[in-house]
Amino acid sequence: MLIFREHKAIKLNLKFVQIVFTIIVLIIELVQYAVYSSLKPDSPDIFATNWFINEEYKAIKIWDNIVFLLTLIALGVYIYNFKKIWNKGPYLCLDISLAVLWFTTTIANLDPAYGRNPAQICSSAKTSSLTTICSTWVISVIFCWLNMLTLIISAFVTWRVRQEKRKGIYHKPTIKPEIKNRLSQRQSVLLKQGLENPDKYQPVMLESGVKPLMLVQLANT
Repeated sequence: MLIFREHKAIKLNLKFVQIVFTIIVLIIELVQYAVYSSLKPDSPDIFATNWFINEEYKAIKIWDNIVFLLTLIALGVYIYNFKKIWNKGPYLCLDISLAVLWFTTTIANLDPAYGRNPAQICSSAKTSSLTTICSTWVISVIFCWLNMLTLIISAFVTWRVRQEKRKGIYHKPTIKPEIKNRLSQRQSVLLKQGLENPDKYQPVMLESGVKPLMLVQLANT
């Protein structure tokens, strides 16, 4: 069974992946906004674009950007203090909070799919601007869901680590066969010496793993 507390790289790599996904989504959102802002009033796709990006959608994007920035700040601080957090925690509340925030973002990003039929709007695009807006929306939704999935996995790993620390679960160090054989031979020699002269070899009883009283009893038999 995998002991997560002995593989802190899993947790750290998840945080790096989350930062990368967040930056990707943020860049995609900026591209979408830039394309939308550059759209001219006489564009043949202006009506379809305004139907796709309405006032509600703009409000959602403001919330999305807040979530993205909070995530980058939180993850940056987390990675910077990772060693301290890992030793003291890790803290499940942070992973759950970020997962909840990204869940709201992923659901909100589906807004164009609620009654506005984005597939029909995007398929009727007459300019590359609307095509770009539609493409960035799809990519943003995909990466939002992927990031939320990594946050859920991260929360599970954190929960497992806390359980392992609480129960004292860890891997026992494995001993190579050749080392085990040498130890066994040494214990046999010490045991033999102790049986032959228990008074002289009692100081090495702890090393051999045999109690002094037991040696005395064996010597007298």
